[in-house]
Amino acid sequence: MKKERDFMELVPIGIFHTPYRTKDEAPRQGRHSEVVAYIEIFEKYLEGLKDIEEAKYLIILYKKFC
Repeated sequence: MKKERDFMELVPIGIFHTPYRTKDEAPRQGRHSEVVAYIEIFEKYLEGLKDIEEAKYLIILYKKFC
């Protein structure tokens, strides 16, 4: 008998804002650039980021949409 598998659904919680439009335009390491990019978090998810400034590292998962 087959068992139902557990799965995880990733849901976007924000959007990147950057002047780069292609991978070739972006620097290999962003820390070597003066360009400022930022992530806008959708309002309904802001509460989930409480105390985020205390984190030493953040892992950002993203998907490019064309």
